[in-house]
Amino acid sequence: MINSNEIILKLKELKPIYEKEGMKLIGIFGSFAKNSATENSDIDILYELDTKKFYERNEGFKSFLRIKEIKEELQNIFKRDIDLCAKSGLSNTGEKYILGNTIYV
Repeated sequence: MINSNEIILKLKELKPIYEKEGMKLIGIFGSFAKNSATENSDIDILYELDTKKFYERNEGFKSFLRIKEIKEELQNIFKRDIDLCAKSGLSNTGEKYILGNTIYV
């Protein structure tokens, strides 16, 4: 089974590719970050957008489609379900629990 170190190494490889289009992969949280993942665990990935760059390339509804495509690309790479979580969408409670348990790329 893949572990958090392997995930982080792969995300470090992928980070510059996605940053070119305005998506910054920040890190992982959840079961893999806590070393409690099972064979069925998904990978929770925290990201943020450079909105100017991302929306210039993906106007309107295309932005949602591109995020969905990136999720599918990551699922194909890791052979696991992926949950993408936008840092900008975190509540105060989410920030406390997610950011405090994130392993950064």
